[in-house]
Amino acid sequence: MSNNNDNNEKELAFLLRELGIVNPSPDQLKKALKELASRKVISKFSIKSDKV
Repeated sequence: MSNNNDNNEKELAFLLRELGIVNPSPDQLKKALKELASRKVISKFSIKSDKV
């Protein structure tokens, strides 16, 4: 479980560094993923569902 939290922290730190997003809402996160994909920072991703 700890490893998963470490990954989340790294991902959040990455979003903060790259896009200035601190605590992204789902919409901000979607926009950030699209932005990073368009910049070729990340490759293909898919959003399975909008439901929490």
